[in-house]
Amino acid sequence: MANISTLLSGRRGPASDSDKLDNLDSTQFLRSDQSDTMTGDLTLQSTGSVSLTLAADTDNLNEADVPTLVFSQDNGLVTTTMGGLLENDFHITGTFGTTNMIVTMPGAGFTFNGNDVWHAGNDGAGSGLDADLLDGLSGTQFLRSDASDTMTGNLTVTGSVAATSFVAFTADDRVKYGVQNDSVNYGMGFGTTYTHGHLTSSAVTFQVFASAGRGFWWGDTTDTNAQGAMSLTHDGKLHVDDIITVGPNKLPVGPNLPKSRNFTVGGNLLVTDVGQHVNITAAATPVIPDATFAEGDIITLVNTSGADRTITCSITTAYVGGADVATCTLASFGLCTILFTSATQCFIAGDVS
Repeated sequence: MANISTLLSGRRGPASDSDKLDNLDSTQFLRSDQSDTMTGDLTLQSTGSVSLTLAADTDNLNEADVPTLVFSQDNGLVTTTMGGLLENDFHITGTFGTTNMIVTMPGAGFTFNGNDVWHAGNDGAGSGLDADLLDGLSGTQFLRSDASDTMTGNLTVTGSVAATSFVAFTADDRVKYGVQNDSVNYGMGFGTTYTHGHLTSSAVTFQVFASAGRGFWWGDTTDTNAQGAMSLTHDGKLHVDDIITVGPNKLPVGPNLPKSRNFTVGGNLLVTDVGQHVNITAAATPVIPDATFAEGDIITLVNTSGADRTITCSITTAYVGGADVATCTLASFGLCTILFTSATQCFIAGDVS
């Protein structure tokens, strides 16, 4: 008797519940109508495009039903889940404490919605990255180097500061630029209501702490701290090592009384002689002219000619020893000082008669 398989071969009829299909047990097939598990690799292959679709909530009744792709390792000890469209979000979730996400591509580009994804391999100088924060700080918390800017607080610079100009925009303050780690007592500033001396309005200010011996110093690179060109104490004591010029006149200061000229030919004393000494070296008669000098002008005459020399007083009034004189005599190798109290009056003191 032929077996049933032979008799039914090639014929169609009602389905039977076989134990195997093509000699494969039903447990060797994946179920399409319920959850199932497979071992081995699953390859989706096509000569054209191919896709894998995970469809959830096909009845559109429960928004909590979401498609999920789970990667499991060590019998579920380590898992990574991709999916979850709840509230339109897509999640990638790892369950192990040291889980990292690593993306390796042969090309250098990595984009999201047409925009570059920034990472340690493409950021840095020239990348074009426009970040919202830098080290947790907003761009408004940094000073611009290419535009005018304003800062609050103090700026401390340990090196040198070079600039074409410094401008302080704050209100009147005697010390806008402090020195010696002191922004109150030592420095330079500006104000608008100064009336000291001849001031009646604005002034650039210099301030130093009010303590004995403190003040201001001027000098050059060859000077020691005990030398210099000029110093001014905080209480107004001025020291100048050489000459102070007031208008066209020079006032003698410091240890030296400079020489204006050698007097070899008779003639008028000059405004340029003020604050200096004139050396009479030959038989010449100096003349004190009228209406030439100003109050406070001083001229010193020195006679090294080897003989007494006459001084002609053309000025309106010239006092020698309390007497008004038209001429007086400067002794050989003598010295005298002429002090003008006005343009028409002077006093002569020294080796004169």
